[in-house]
Amino acid sequence: MNAKLGGVPWSISKLPFCDKPTMVVGLSMFSKRGSKNIMGMCASVNSTCNRFFSRVKEQKGEISDQLQSMFSDAFENFKTANNIYPQRIVVYREGVGEGQKKVLLEQEIPQINAAIDAIEGMKDKSKITYVLVNTRVKTKFVKAEGRLQNPMPGTVLDHSVVKKDSHEFYLVSASCRQGVPSPAHYSVLVDDIKIGAEAI
Repeated sequence: MNAKLGGVPWSISKLPFCDKPTMVVGLSMFSKRGSKNIMGMCASVNSTCNRFFSRVKEQKGEISDQLQSMFSDAFENFKTANNIYPQRIVVYREGVGEGQKKVLLEQEIPQINAAIDAIEGMKDKSKITYVLVNTRVKTKFVKAEGRLQNPMPGTVLDHSVVKKDSHEFYLVSASCRQGVPSPAHYSVLVDDIKIGAEAI
């Protein structure tokens, strides 16, 4: 209830990339056969990333064609809350397959850049990092120390099981009492901020 009324229910101090005005954005597409796709956006508006601006838009396909307007609204909301536009925009995009990276680079990321370029106080000052998050992976990991065990929450695998010379990793983010936890696969498509894998 506190969060719904605009309060701050929790806080994380010293976030790794928030030393400058930073907006962290989550994008996800909901798809259901026989109905329109829905793109959801949630963007942080403060330095501790615990107050948010959100938008929902109907879409025709899995790739959004309305990101420019959604991001423009988010940037103005950030400016209202902080009297400054974000200098760093970190985007986590979920809801599309690994095979659509090229389409995202060609269609979605230019819309975000267009929203930045359209605002006087952001053009040439604001940079983005765009990360594709795939939660529908078949890959599983176990820890082999004596008997097989599930990896601890927070386990990151960024070598041996990922492509060489690529900016990607797997993250096991939750514990699992029964069965094996499903990791998420993160692929960094754009990193203009140069914040590095550990911060992402």
